Amino acid sequence: MAENLNMNGTEHIPKGTVIFREEEPVQSVALVLKGQVQLAAKGIRLTLGSGNFLGMYDLTRSVHSFSYKALEDTMICRLPISKWEQAEKVLEQQKQYRGLYVTSLNFFIADLYQKFVKLQDGVRQIGEFIDTMYALYMQQGQQYGIIPEKIPSLERIWEGESQAYTLPELVPYYVASSKLPLEVQKNYFCGSSIVALRHCKEQMELFPALLDGCRYYSEWMQRYLRGMILDEKNLFAFVGKMALRLKQQGTSESRK
Repeated sequence: MAENLNMNGTEHIPKGTVIFREEEPVQSVALVLKGQVQLAAKGIRLTLGSGNFLGMYDLTRSVHSFSYKALEDTMICRLPISKWEQAEKVLEQQKQYRGLYVTSLNFFIADLYQKFVKLQDGVRQIGEFIDTMYALYMQQGQQYGIIPEKIPSLERIWEGESQAYTLPELVPYYVASSKLPLEVQKNYFCGSSIVALRHCKEQMELFPALLDGCRYYSEWMQRYLRGMILDEKNLFAFVGKMALRLKQQGTSESRK
């Protein structure tokens, strides 16, 4: 279990403490007052600082989507909220929380989107590199009379080649919103609980798609890495074996 923290008060969290753990039931949420907290889940690492809420985007799942660990000595305010309906009441009644919460979610969506794009580009680049190197490996083997061994993990990848993961249409809207001046965002969402709650609900609906998209490309990255260097039968090892055989053939030819 994560460390027990006092409710409804300012809490000092020592560096390295896990505040909430992935897949644990949501029993409370927290507001970061000072310091930095790492969010970690499969294929995802993000850092949040002061002014960000921890766990609010997990309320619709009832369990935490991430493990939240203090990267340095951190101060938080713990809030006894475990259901979205409770969060709605707080946002309706507490004007200062409305602007802060919606704005922090804008930034969080932008951070997740940036991670998604980075993973997507990484998978495309490593895929193109492996495609080129594998084709060259096969061609070189045939050219020099060596039957190249096929790499099972890479052959399986091409049998089920990845498809582009499509994000919801509203993601670019919230990414663009995050680029507005902070005070403009906060003041706008403070003004109306109806506007704030509508945006909150839309934001909450985007998180599963963003998280799934990051996991999707992270899994494809792992598949490519297994075929390239991690599996026993990998491209790096087979290219090395072919180079050794070619060298041995050359040595044999020179001795004749």
